[in-house]
Amino acid sequence: HPFGGVLDDPQGDDGLMAYFGFPYAVEDAATCALTAAWQLSRGLAEQGLSVRIGVASGQVAVNAQQPFGEGVHLAARLRAAAEPGQILVAPSTRERGGAAFRLERCGGALKLKDYGTLEGIFRLDGIHADGPGHGLHPAGSFVGRQRELSLLREAWTTACRGQLQWCVVQGEAGIGKSRLLHEFASELREQRSRCVEITGHAHAGTSPFAAVVDSLRRYWTAGSSGDAAGLISAEPQDLDELARILAPQRDRKST
Repeated sequence: HPFGGVLDDPQGDDGLMAYFGFPYAVEDAATCALTAAWQLSRGLAEQGLSVRIGVASGQVAVNAQQPFGEGVHLAARLRAAAEPGQILVAPSTRERGGAAFRLERCGGALKLKDYGTLEGIFRLDGIHADGPGHGLHPAGSFVGRQRELSLLREAWTTACRGQLQWCVVQGEAGIGKSRLLHEFASELREQRSRCVEITGHAHAGTSPFAAVVDSLRRYWTAGSSGDAAGLISAEPQDLDELARILAPQRDRKST
């Protein structure tokens, strides 16, 4: 739920199906699904449990609020083929997931029910600390937008001289806003500058600092289920309170 997933009816005695981008479409559905899968798998592993997860993407048809489609079917078959503790990812999701995830190609082809032998399946092995946390950043050369890049570079140069700068990038969906910022951030990282990406989420509207906390967790790879003591021992004493925010205690009571 924190990543915008919607649960379907239970799948057997110990399984579940979750949809991202249904019933409400979102641009980063694949990113949300992969992040949720990784957090779920890691969280259960800390409890000594293992879960098999399959993730696939694609268009669906909806009948009586029930989605049907190739992606739904393939995700179920990947889950069945996964080893305990393993997250198998379809090529369709890998293409949409961006550069934030460590996806390793599975060796050889997998035999899946209803699919026969299927190649090109990936295994999710983690999330990059310095990679983009959300959104799709396509591969390939970046053409155009030199004027916009120049404006961002000028603002950065001015900021390095001690003058506060801010920029707004706006426009219609699909014209390359995220790609422009991704290219600019890549330039700064090549110069060994630190970039922290902060992204808001509609489902976190009641928490004013959720985007900041999420970004810092990814930057320090603390994770939402991390251990505050580990952060405190690794950082200066004056970051104790920040460590508590980034790694909340599990036994904290709800009010």
